[in-house]
Amino acid sequence: MRISNVTIWPGLLLAIILFISCTKKTEEDKEPLVFDGYARNLKAYTGNNRAKLTFTVEDDNIDYFVVSWNNRNQTKTIHRNEAKLNTIETIIDGLNEGTYSFEILAYDKANNPAVASVGIQVKVYGQKYIASLQNREVKDLIFIYKKNPVIEWFGALTGEIALEVNYTESTGNPVALRVPSSQKSVALPAYQQNTPVSYRSLYLPVATCIDTFYSSSVTIPPPTYYASVATKNIIEKSGLVSQVVSQTASDIYDGVEFSTLRFQKQNNEPLSIFILQANLTNSKITLKTLMPNNGTQFGLQTVKEMTEHCNNAGVQVLAAVNGDFFEWSPVAGRPWGPVFAGGTIIKDHTKESWLSYFAIKKDGKPQIGIFSELPVSKHIDLRDVVGASNRLVIDNVKTSYGDTQEPRTMVGYTDNQMVYLVVVDGRNLTYSVGMNYTELSAIIHSMGVSQATNLDGGGSSTMVIKEDNNTFKIANRYSGSTPRALANGLAIVVDK
Repeated sequence: MRISNVTIWPGLLLAIILFISCTKKTEEDKEPLVFDGYARNLKAYTGNNRAKLTFTVEDDNIDYFVVSWNNRNQTKTIHRNEAKLNTIETIIDGLNEGTYSFEILAYDKANNPAVASVGIQVKVYGQKYIASLQNREVKDLIFIYKKNPVIEWFGALTGEIALEVNYTESTGNPVALRVPSSQKSVALPAYQQNTPVSYRSLYLPVATCIDTFYSSSVTIPPPTYYASVATKNIIEKSGLVSQVVSQTASDIYDGVEFSTLRFQKQNNEPLSIFILQANLTNSKITLKTLMPNNGTQFGLQTVKEMTEHCNNAGVQVLAAVNGDFFEWSPVAGRPWGPVFAGGTIIKDHTKESWLSYFAIKKDGKPQIGIFSELPVSKHIDLRDVVGASNRLVIDNVKTSYGDTQEPRTMVGYTDNQMVYLVVVDGRNLTYSVGMNYTELSAIIHSMGVSQATNLDGGGSSTMVIKEDNNTFKIANRYSGSTPRALANGLAIVVDK
């Protein structure tokens, strides 16, 4: 028995020793806890020398995150309690321009890292990008007396989201306007005349950028003022104006403006121009054929007399000009071209096949063309028509005919239904020498018309305006000793 006890003890002792050695490891000897938490829904947003990272926290074991970049040489720690509604947003500042790879690793409260990290790349912008930014170009400066100035721009550049326009009000207060990139013009209410205007373009390199970038500011010197848009365009764009003598403008009715312009050409020849502008987008404004005695029979009558007869018949006439060329015999007042009045066809053929016409269609829109080329089936679409001669602008392109300098009358319209009636005085060497067709084309083309044609001229050229006392006056200087009686006219009227 004694021998047996001795041999068993050493085995029991070994078992006890092994048990103790397995259960008494220190904390330092424990294996680290492994968990699979990570930053979910990670997104990165570029900025100006900075970036924004957003992600969600969905694992309860996560206590904080470490964001690293530049090959893990730079880091930022973000604690779980910084999350709002389980979402963390963090800004990484002080970044140079370039592309960055960000890595995010989650840790638990015992500082154990997650089994895997998540990463994302983002391009950061800075001074190099800013230096490349350009300003949108100004297309036109429309500074008209008694009206809010307007600046027009060409289309927005790539990445441009808006314009910032700065100017001074008449009260002396500075004003800053933000103009969306889709908008190509802006008015400057209460602008203080003769003060500069500045602007700059605003950019986002990508739609999700957290910062707005600005181009360098451009200063526009105090612009020149004009009486009307019509006189401005003639002065700036016709190529005929050397020196302006005078210019005036007045509103006859909402959407109807009367302007005058006197100037000298490069050779010092004087010219005087009278302009009626009618905006047909105003549904109350239209044009109407005038006939002698407001009837439908051929005859001869001055523009002023025709205007008065029409007005007395209940039509609210605002202004008028002479119409088509005509014959003195065998039928006095028979026009060369077609005549439609209020839908009534008075004459539906032309003296020559090349003659043009001006019409107001039944839908209220203007039309110019060669009448012999218009299918008879289309006549029903026309409401008011007067004949004309040489087309001056065809599909936005000027024509050139030469001819002698004479008093002239012309009509044209823009694609947005702005109709211009223009009279040029002539046969007076000290007041106005008149124009040839090429000069006439240059004048009306400068107003932005897409179509224009020449009406009767010489002694027939007449413009009549309604005065405040409801009487009519001849606005231009007719070249004959008395106003000429003629076949028909074209009036701007209020459409009831």
